[in-house]
Amino acid sequence: MPRSTNFICSAAAGCNKTFAKIADLTKHEARHSPHALICTWPGCDFATLLKSSYDIHYDMHTGEKRNVCPHEHCDYKTHNPSLLTLHRKKLHGHVRPARNYSTPSATESGGTQSSS
Repeated sequence: MPRSTNFICSAAAGCNKTFAKIADLTKHEARHSPHALICTWPGCDFATLLKSSYDIHYDMHTGEKRNVCPHEHCDYKTHNPSLLTLHRKKLHGHVRPARNYSTPSATESGGTQSSS
């Protein structure tokens, strides 16, 4: 039998909303932050702490599609950059170049190594 856990908001005095998922609680708690960006669209209760998330969300309401597929003869446009990436992978076989997180050694970066 699945365990039932309720997560209770304690980010603001008097708010005791409960959530079944911790992710939902985290999203809700953003509303209580003094830095929260809250959607002003009628009937929408979206809130976030990230300007980029707010812009993507608001573009959904307005219908603005800033993200355009760069492939020739493809007219795909979307408000969400993640959806553009998904489109490019599925339809065009796009593979992002691997990120190189390795740090250069002292000799590669022009540094000197001391000899013992």
